[in-house]
Amino acid sequence: MTRKSSPYAMKLKRQGNHYNGAEYLNVIQRCRSFSADPIPGSWLEGTQSAATKAMILVRSAYVAIKTGKSPASEYRDFDLLAHALGVATLRAIDIGGPDDFDNPMLRILRDATHAMERCRERRLRIGAWGFDGPALDQVDAGIELYETILQESSPAQMEEVTVRRVEILAARRAQGLEAK
Repeated sequence: MTRKSSPYAMKLKRQGNHYNGAEYLNVIQRCRSFSADPIPGSWLEGTQSAATKAMILVRSAYVAIKTGKSPASEYRDFDLLAHALGVATLRAIDIGGPDDFDNPMLRILRDATHAMERCRERRLRIGAWGFDGPALDQVDAGIELYETILQESSPAQMEEVTVRRVEILAARRAQGLEAK
């Protein structure tokens, strides 16, 4: 006895692809907030490990710059922090709007972004990464807000805002503006 496939499944098979009957679980998982809990009735693991890994990478970059262990010749730690703050800013605008008065998250993230600009200026001026006094608190507050936004967002939202940030940076480079 042979089992009949749907026309869609047969088309995928002819093209060398396969039909994923559990794709709906992937969609649910990508569209709900990061969580360690699996989808009820599913064998898929939660997405919390991805969020935790992102938070650890950002915190490690902050500590490396803060303690002076980030190599002056590399931008990796700086870029990780700048990316996290940029993504958090775009998500904060999505969540609370673009007005500083109505959206208190933007003040925190803008202060952290200005602190990162001072960090980059310091690197260019003296050849070493580091934060000034106020920047320590401002960047730390920005990272805490990034972690909160990440935790309350879905993987799909974070991916979409990352793509949007990359497009913004590419447009700035095309215009000859410095990426922030």
